[in-house]
Amino acid sequence: MSEGEVQEVICTEGDNLSCDEEDGGSMFAICECGSPLLRGQYGYLSDFTASPGELRQRVVDMYEKFHIREFLFYNAFRGFSQPPPFFQQEWTSVLNGAVVNKSHLVAAVEAVRTLRGRSWFFLLAAAADKGDQELLAGQTIVDPTEVAKRLDPVFIRASLRRKLELMEREAGTSGSAALANLSGRRLEHLDPQHTVPTQDYEALCGCGPEAFLDEETRIVDVVVPTAAWALRFVPRWADFVASLKFSGVHWGNFGDLGVGQEVASDDPDAHVKHLEADIPGFLRAALPILRARNLEQTLSFVDGFGWDPVLLGGDMSGSWIGSLGRIIEFPFWEIWENPMPTEKYFKTVGSGHSFVLSCFPGYSKYHCCSRHEEQNRGNFGIKPEDIGIERWKTAVKHGGSYLFIGDGGNFTHGPFLADSSRLPDSSVTKLQKEVPLSARTKLASMSTSSYSNREEYLYAVRSDKRVYRQQLSTLNATSPWQLVSKGPVFAIAVSGQNIYGIDPKGRIVMQELEAMSPRTDWRLLKGQAPSVRAVPLQGVAVHGDTVFGVSTANQFLKQTLAWTDRRTRWNVASDKRVSSMCIARGAVFAVDQRSGAVMRQSLEYMNQQTEWKQLTGGKVISVAVHHDTIYAVDASTHAIVTMKLSEASSTESWRLVSAISPDVDAIAVSTGVIHL
Repeated sequence: MSEGEVQEVICTEGDNLSCDEEDGGSMFAICECGSPLLRGQYGYLSDFTASPGELRQRVVDMYEKFHIREFLFYNAFRGFSQPPPFFQQEWTSVLNGAVVNKSHLVAAVEAVRTLRGRSWFFLLAAAADKGDQELLAGQTIVDPTEVAKRLDPVFIRASLRRKLELMEREAGTSGSAALANLSGRRLEHLDPQHTVPTQDYEALCGCGPEAFLDEETRIVDVVVPTAAWALRFVPRWADFVASLKFSGVHWGNFGDLGVGQEVASDDPDAHVKHLEADIPGFLRAALPILRARNLEQTLSFVDGFGWDPVLLGGDMSGSWIGSLGRIIEFPFWEIWENPMPTEKYFKTVGSGHSFVLSCFPGYSKYHCCSRHEEQNRGNFGIKPEDIGIERWKTAVKHGGSYLFIGDGGNFTHGPFLADSSRLPDSSVTKLQKEVPLSARTKLASMSTSSYSNREEYLYAVRSDKRVYRQQLSTLNATSPWQLVSKGPVFAIAVSGQNIYGIDPKGRIVMQELEAMSPRTDWRLLKGQAPSVRAVPLQGVAVHGDTVFGVSTANQFLKQTLAWTDRRTRWNVASDKRVSSMCIARGAVFAVDQRSGAVMRQSLEYMNQQTEWKQLTGGKVISVAVHHDTIYAVDASTHAIVTMKLSEASSTESWRLVSAISPDVDAIAVSTGVIHL
């Protein structure tokens, strides 16, 4: 098989292909058939009000920064009992009233698929809309009082808000600084050494006795999961999830809630029965329904409740259970125990299987709510982000992943994943340095190495046709360039782990950033037409599975990057004649061939006829964009100039930023992001 071609693995049901068995020379591969390894780290998406472009960018941010390729889609359902009608394009989630747009959801799923990842639709396995008599007929409902005591309003966002939130609003009108800053049990401004009376402490944390969910205002009825419940519940959802092209379902679970509850009977002489959950039975009954629609499943085992090693397959003496093979793709441990019994969870499934750990890091460094943060007892004074990093290290050490990062660059505090905070840049750097994010997830993907870019660089092709770089954070008028590659190349582009260039014959060449040095050779991108009949290029950009080129005749072209080794046909991307271009922030930025001005248009809607918007004046020959900054090469001086993207106009002047070596011909920015 040639490099750059997708490896399709054909397996029979029950096969257990390890990712180590893949063709080591392939740039892309698909590892299926119940591999014991995760495809990457585990993360989540919970905000589907963002635009499709923004959701795609969040997916690739999480992949490139944290090696996440298993994505939990949380908070995407309308209600607990059944999905919205197929024709409905938008609905409101019952959890927190957030709007979910179907097309946005599909765009995010497609982004995950492009990265060879998996998308998991989150559903609560034992939940139904309150009072849904049709679904609940014949089922024994868990005592609503027990539900009210056990289900945290942070997790199930009922209409009745927690006492803390009421206190916060009152504080906002009364000017109380002590309470006005306590959203989500955050007490950041308090002195850790300050002693707070227990009663006041619990009131501030929102975990006093009045903070329980009132049974009359609940939004959910709960049953215990069994095989019979699966046969009734799962078919309601399977077609809907499959229609959105998800990889499978992640079943949320309430642990042992309701187990042991006495079952009411009309016969006073009848033997007393108690509710019993059968989580393995639920999963076994659900699997054929899901597999018929090419879906897989996993489930949250809360403190290990319901776990059975048989769920990972194995010899079942020819029973129908054994014929199903793997019942779940991997175990998901949701742990509230303190201290965490590492031996119990990390060695239960054996070293040959991956898992995901969920042990929430808390809402502040005070970890004051014993009811909601029992798992963090003993961590007073330690920030949640630091706790999360340590737990991620522990999970990876034992061959698993940790649920921590979501929605691009946020981190979760507790079980309601949508209630998250932005992970500080310092914590991102710490996480990337301390956690081996690519460990145990060996599926070949965007390149054969696992480059982790912890710095942001400006790369430049200078007059000797070799590549140099500088850190963006220290770039100034006198900062020196560092030689990083051989020549000759005439234009460059960076996408994720790879850097691409144009060789003297106008062909695309590439290297891995991690391995590139002044001694390493450029190699041809596989699948190009022979040079005698190839379209010679002078510019290149890579975006997901598409490569864009600028021909020596200034045509803006595109073709597929990944799917075939016979890529000999270029298609016109735009009729506009350009001299160079780059792709960033969901847009194409190009230099007009005639005027030398920078232009822009949306990548998502671009076709041959769509119009370009002029952004700048002046005359430049190469452009790169990072955050709110446009970097360019001045056409006359060949120095690096910049302009704020938010302030760009035809009358705005370029600002000189690097003139120590005014011999730059082309530039590109490395941000550790693959743009889809």
